[in-house]
Amino acid sequence: MLGRAYRGLLRAGAVAAALLLGVLALLVTGDVLARNLGLGTLPWIIEVSEYSLPLATFLVAPWLLHRNEHVRLDVL
Repeated sequence: MLGRAYRGLLRAGAVAAALLLGVLALLVTGDVLARNLGLGTLPWIIEVSEYSLPLATFLVAPWLLHRNEHVRLDVL
């Protein structure tokens, strides 16, 4: 059995990934709205999203593996 601290660490990674993706969604939505309203753009949003997506993937992967909900391929 996994220890309580390890399960907490897995859950913390999943929560961090969810928060990261939520903030990223808000930032991208705000950037698109600002551009369409003629208020300009935030040029750093693209770089933040490029680094945030793989980071969120690496943060949530151990939690998904523990819950046996990760993507896997069965080969005959």
